[in-house]
Amino acid sequence: MKAENSSTISKHLVPRLQDIIFVAAFYLILLLGTNLIRDGDPGRHITLGKYMIENRTIITKDLFSYTIYSKPIAIHEWFSEIIYGASYMLMGLNGVVLVAALILSLTFVFIYRELLQRDTPRVLAFVLTVWAIFITMIHWLARPHLLSYISLALYAPLIGKIYRGKNASLWLVAVVMLFWANSHGGYLYGFATWGAYFVGWVIENRNIAAMWSSPIFRKLLMAGGVSFISTLINPAGWGLWKISTGYASQKYFSDRISEWQSADFHSLGAWPFLAFVAILLLVSLRSNKKLPLGEAFLIIGFTALGIYSVRNIPPFAIAVVPLTGFLFKPYFEKIAGLVRLNQRIESLEQNLRGIVWPVVVVSVCAILLATGTDLDAAQTGYHFNKKEFPVDAVNWLEENPLPGHMFNLFRWGGYLIYRLWPNQLVFMDGQTEYFGETLTRQHDQILDAQDGWEDVVAEYNITWMIVPTDSRIALLLENTGTWKTLYRDDLAVIFQK
Repeated sequence: MKAENSSTISKHLVPRLQDIIFVAAFYLILLLGTNLIRDGDPGRHITLGKYMIENRTIITKDLFSYTIYSKPIAIHEWFSEIIYGASYMLMGLNGVVLVAALILSLTFVFIYRELLQRDTPRVLAFVLTVWAIFITMIHWLARPHLLSYISLALYAPLIGKIYRGKNASLWLVAVVMLFWANSHGGYLYGFATWGAYFVGWVIENRNIAAMWSSPIFRKLLMAGGVSFISTLINPAGWGLWKISTGYASQKYFSDRISEWQSADFHSLGAWPFLAFVAILLLVSLRSNKKLPLGEAFLIIGFTALGIYSVRNIPPFAIAVVPLTGFLFKPYFEKIAGLVRLNQRIESLEQNLRGIVWPVVVVSVCAILLATGTDLDAAQTGYHFNKKEFPVDAVNWLEENPLPGHMFNLFRWGGYLIYRLWPNQLVFMDGQTEYFGETLTRQHDQILDAQDGWEDVVAEYNITWMIVPTDSRIALLLENTGTWKTLYRDDLAVIFQK
């Protein structure tokens, strides 16, 4: 009896590789948590989420800037903003980082499980998943796009199963896309995935008559159809597609936002992606196994997207890494020690149930964070970095509020909303697609002190500014009697007219 009880306890207490992936990723993200709020957008999303929860409504008009106040906006991230807003209301920035860590860790578990579903040896699946973790680190931020990561990790395997003739629920396809489309505009990655599989299947099966009688073809069509219908069930309706595709098509914005640029392959953060692409190309060229055309299109497409823009690198890892197990498997099987280790682990994990350690670790970390314990590596708590955001300047503004319209650096807009709204409206924030090219150019005109900047100041009745200390407008205003300096530090300066 004691032996049976001991065996039952061991089944639940001995961690599986899947549990190790979750726990290790979760704790790593908590250690690096301050990096997740290294841009201003989390502040805006938190404030939006809090407002929607407190007022039990979905925002459809701008409330945060005086330049486009009450302008209709196609809200396309409302569900993720409610998640972040609720976590902030419960635990502050600790809650936001905790939720981000949970989303990312589950994403990596789904990558690992898909590798196993594709008959990848457990040890190899573990290594590839860890590789995927390092690839995605380049764009870890506590923003709505994390919901795209977990959605892609769920959606891509479903479409892949349909492509391979395996059972996959269309209802689940619809539910995942419904969640995705109401969480982030990255649902377009889902349609890129579907398109790769669909086009690949059509080219592989050129017989038109036989094509229409194929259950795979019909189910792929239905999967695309229910996915599209699901995207229309959102507060913006058809407008969702306009906002999602419109931003990427506006070259002016994509050229000036760093995350839309290609990665700096001289930086350490891009090396895991670069190394994976290079090694994947090598093993693909040397492999005797034929890659299904749909999967080949998906790998090529997401690789191109990853090279084109740094923000596309994590979706590359999520979509592509699970497809590559069979390419690496022949090399793995040549290493006898790894094969024996894998056999022992597979034998052990057949009787394991796991789940205890992930639940315990998440629960303990949540309690520690809720009680004020710092879990970040620097032991300073999760915060907006003073080297990136005008933290001290905003502290001064809270004690010395200024009347009238402000001008602000757009990258600081989300942080200023987070700290000063509703008492102060911003000139603009990082959601530049809402403000349009004209207003964004006017922002640059003032910031760079270009000809006619005074006319823009007069047009918007700007009475004070909070700008970078080393900006051209700051250097100019220091030498004019029309503006006086109210506050200055190494990062920001505040002027009043």
